[in-house]
Amino acid sequence: MAAASTVTDLFSKNAVTRLPEGPRPRGTTPLTLSFENVSMTYPDGTEALRDVSLDIQKGEFVSIIGPSGCGKSTLARIASGLLEHSEGQVYIDRDHLAFTFQEATLLPWRRVMANIELLMELRGVPAAQRRRIAQEQVDLVGLTGFENRFPRALSGGMKMRASLARSLSLNPSVFLFDEPFGALDEITRERLLDETSALHRVKGFTGVFITHSIPEAVFLSDRVVVMGARPGRIAAEFAVDLPHPRTSDMRFTPEFAAGCVTVSKALRQTIHPTGDAS
Repeated sequence: MAAASTVTDLFSKNAVTRLPEGPRPRGTTPLTLSFENVSMTYPDGTEALRDVSLDIQKGEFVSIIGPSGCGKSTLARIASGLLEHSEGQVYIDRDHLAFTFQEATLLPWRRVMANIELLMELRGVPAAQRRRIAQEQVDLVGLTGFENRFPRALSGGMKMRASLARSLSLNPSVFLFDEPFGALDEITRERLLDETSALHRVKGFTGVFITHSIPEAVFLSDRVVVMGARPGRIAAEFAVDLPHPRTSDMRFTPEFAAGCVTVSKALRQTIHPTGDAS
């Protein structure tokens, strides 16, 4: 595959529209997040990312998929500010950003409600306001009645709901997801994907979802970005022209299956550029 990005539409003939290249200081375009020629080399010499350029529009939901070790999570951590990139520019408003990790990362000594209030507490939000907002998020993610449980009394899916509620309490304009459902069983994962899609419609945040799962990426996204093997680079992009709201039944449609096949072929090509899948 050529080093330059291959931009292909998933279900129609309209290619993804790319904005002009070049640095774009914050506020000059309707972008929420922009990577400009971003590279990342770790102190031990491992080159994780090379020359990544990616624009994400306000309100867009984008999934990033690629082989293990291609730098997907590194890219999300750079966006969040948890890692400093080696080269290039990143434009993002981190004052209104939320990040959900692979683990729920709940504090075991705090009850559900106190865990959800934690980020607001750290930002100095008054107690009464924290409690009101936390209860709204509890109801939104389906944890009503479990407010006073400790994390040890929750299932994996419920812990992740609490983690989502904690992030949503900040009313983020950008929501980064780093493989949050990877450790869950298939039924719980599908239910949380349904709920995440619904949350995106209700809240209108810009979503960036890191995943190994092709069905996850196609189901959630307006656009799927495929990364090549390390050092990670953008190999292909696909616009997902499936209607909203995304429902569970959509997973059984020919259009959804065709989209998964298309992304799968692009992903395989990044691993076996000659087409040899042996």
